[in-house]
Amino acid sequence: MISNTCKYAIRAVIYLAVKSKENEKIGIKKISEELDLPGPFLGKIMQTLAKNKLLHSIKGPHGGFSLALNPHKISLYDIVETIDGTDVFNECLIGVKICENNPAHEE
Repeated sequence: MISNTCKYAIRAVIYLAVKSKENEKIGIKKISEELDLPGPFLGKIMQTLAKNKLLHSIKGPHGGFSLALNPHKISLYDIVETIDGTDVFNECLIGVKICENNPAHEE
């Protein structure tokens, strides 16, 4: 299962993809209000996405966030990998050990 942090990241990236115009930055306050998410926590998530080159971040009164790539080039996998890591794809969704021995998981 993906974490709530990852869900917030996905929502924020989708928001930026839908709402932002070319070369426009959207402030964390507006994003957090529109998505009804806690601003400081969302800010940390957004900075993580920026450090991993999925977003651009500009500080200051006219700063904010924008996508670093064309929205069609950012996959859900990219976001999940950045926030939760890839181990989430090897975990059993229902929490039973039998999934670990599933031949479908063998390479």
